[in-house]
Amino acid sequence: MTAVDTQKFYPEKTRKELPVCPLTFVEKNVYIGTVGRMHGVKDQITLVQAFVLLMQRHAELIGQVYLLLVGDGPLRAQAIELLEKHQLRQYVWLPGERQDIAEIMRTLDIFVLPSQNEGISNAILEAMATGLPVIATEVGGNPELVEQNQTGLLVPPESPESMVNALNVLIKDKQKRKQLGERSLQRVQDNFSIQVMVKNYTDVYDSLGLERKQ
Repeated sequence: MTAVDTQKFYPEKTRKELPVCPLTFVEKNVYIGTVGRMHGVKDQITLVQAFVLLMQRHAELIGQVYLLLVGDGPLRAQAIELLEKHQLRQYVWLPGERQDIAEIMRTLDIFVLPSQNEGISNAILEAMATGLPVIATEVGGNPELVEQNQTGLLVPPESPESMVNALNVLIKDKQKRKQLGERSLQRVQDNFSIQVMVKNYTDVYDSLGLERKQ
């Protein structure tokens, strides 16, 4: 069973500034983020392409919506090149690998996992424990964690068009973000916290013990 440390990953009502982060976190803005090694199967490029489409179609969001791509790997340079080509580099933070993932999660409004393939994602569980709505590709174990229109939105992999549509829904509807985020948090607390995992294991051992006594 996969579990997340809810003592480390939890929601906070107000954002705190991040060390060496050039972005200023303003409550009225929307901050989208993803965490993970930046290589092929993780496909952060689809998220960058969706961000570019979003800014092209909704110019009023420029300077109000920001993207955080946390992680290092070969796709990082490709992402920077794409953002510079469309003059959007200043709206995206690519810090490389970071250790303060829990703190970064607490600055976000929306978490995105654009993977082409995925098992049971720790990053999704950490985002849900932080009370974030999740946009994830409908691959691997993602649908086991993200319930469509309940804790987040599922989209086809490698589809910037589908992703930009999902982003647009959540960016424009703060109440929906709040509802999905609250359900995400509840789902983790009920099913994926370390406390629940320990209880489940204890219940299994207890049941085995009872069977042996019989």
